[in-house]
Amino acid sequence: MKKFLLIVLVLMAGVALYSCAAMNSLTSIPLPQIVQIVPPDPSLPPEIKAFSGKWGGRWWSSNSSGSLDAALIIEEIMDKQATVVYGWGNSPEWGIKEGWGRFKADFSRNKEGELTFLWVSPRTGSKFEFRVKGDKLEGMAGANTYITMKRLQ
Repeated sequence: MKKFLLIVLVLMAGVALYSCAAMNSLTSIPLPQIVQIVPPDPSLPPEIKAFSGKWGGRWWSSNSSGSLDAALIIEEIMDKQATVVYGWGNSPEWGIKEGWGRFKADFSRNKEGELTFLWVSPRTGSKFEFRVKGDKLEGMAGANTYITMKRLQ
């Protein structure tokens, strides 16, 4: 029993350290100096209001190594559209240098009927699609690149 508890404690410490490291890496993501999160209109449906706020996580791809830290800030929600600030870190494996952009994202329903918001990057042409799943924000870019983000604010 003592060995089992020791193993559980070691695993929990590892998860905590990984979480801290992942969150610390988000501080190196460039973002604009002025970011203002406007609280959503109370009359909006709860499923739309759930997107509001600051999110952070790490992209990964099912067909390549490496990863990419990213932050997503939903600044303002206006019924069927949101103003989004998206920042990303460096990923030498993916050939990506850090940067950020401000976009308009459109709310819609995916083929499963889930509410999503999406935008197409003017820089790369990549389509980004996100949906709220519980207390996480899940995203997809293209067919093989994914992210699970947790709320930072």
